[in-house]
Amino acid sequence: LYLITDLLVFESKYTMNQYSKKIEGKSDKYRLNYNAIELKSDFSSLECRNIDPSGKILIGAFGALRFIKGHDVLIHSVAKLRLKGYDIFLKIYGEGEEEENLKKLATFCKIEEFVKIESKTSSVDKEMSHCHIVAHPSRFESFGYVPLEAISNGVTVVSTLSGGLSEVMDKGKSGFCPNDVCEKSFEIKLEEAINMHDLRREKFAHAIQHITTNFSNLVFLKRLKTIYEELL
Repeated sequence: LYLITDLLVFESKYTMNQYSKKIEGKSDKYRLNYNAIELKSDFSSLECRNIDPSGKILIGAFGALRFIKGHDVLIHSVAKLRLKGYDIFLKIYGEGEEEENLKKLATFCKIEEFVKIESKTSSVDKEMSHCHIVAHPSRFESFGYVPLEAISNGVTVVSTLSGGLSEVMDKGKSGFCPNDVCEKSFEIKLEEAINMHDLRREKFAHAIQHITTNFSNLVFLKRLKTIYEELL
């Protein structure tokens, strides 16, 4: 349908570049309009939740239970950190074919009592608001809503930079982000997020500004209106 399409609107530069490589090269038909979230009235003044490295730490993960989402990497990382003495409890929210494998992995790592897998929740904001960290170890994302939703609930994000996540996380400036998807790298970033209070606040403040500028529903609608007006 490319030849008879007036404009193509992409949710991330990553998707636009992939389309360009696989379907059609550079084109004046392409428009970028990031997916967005509705920002709360107090969003601009939000600060990240405090984390006591010596206390109980709740890490949440949200997404379909598929290999591509990297929950296995997260379980391994949490197991290593618990061995170092961190009192971490991991809650994973989602459904999918990897559920049994993840439960077996938690047992293999001897942390089954500290890992709980919940089905998809209808109250993401409420569950995120209880977390100290939201982890997003995805091996691939074309965009990535979870980090945006976590930050909007005052939660520090530890995320990979796969696909469109690099844009959402501003190449790592908006959270703690390993350059690759492996257990050791993710473990290091989780530990940094737990311990580096000043850096955590700095990254969170950057995230607030980055989201306000690029991923708010108001910005999305304004851009979309401009794109449609081009066709009139």
